[in-house]
Amino acid sequence: MRMKLLLITLALTVPLSLVSVAHADHTLQEFQDARAAGGAKWQAFQLYVEGLGDGFEMALRRPLVGTGVVTTYASGNVVSATVAADPSPRQTPPYCPNAKQPLDLGIYLSAIDKQIETSKPMGNEWLGGVLMSGLIKVFPCDKRKGLLN
Repeated sequence: MRMKLLLITLALTVPLSLVSVAHADHTLQEFQDARAAGGAKWQAFQLYVEGLGDGFEMALRRPLVGTGVVTTYASGNVVSATVAADPSPRQTPPYCPNAKQPLDLGIYLSAIDKQIETSKPMGNEWLGGVLMSGLIKVFPCDKRKGLLN
């Protein structure tokens, strides 16, 4: 009886798992639409942006083990980033936030806004890439060039 129940469960769940696709990435256009709409959708995007930023900060402070290429697809465009592990002491991190000022949602949103103002990205760009580019501009490792300084 248990084997039959297991086979029925597998027969019902495996096909569903093969056809369901979860997209964890969002585009800049989706972000801008949610911001304009407000409400629960905007709150969900704020959590998403905060998670992206916190993930970037964690990766900045703790280098990944191993190397590889991360590829994400956003609206048909391929966005690739190379992830390097164990950076040598001479390697400069992508951005250098002020250690005295913790990064939070407000800073992440400001970085996205600065990137939009300065680079005029297309709406179909991956939001994580826009945020990273904004953080690089806002917190360059050459402190004299920062946009929020």
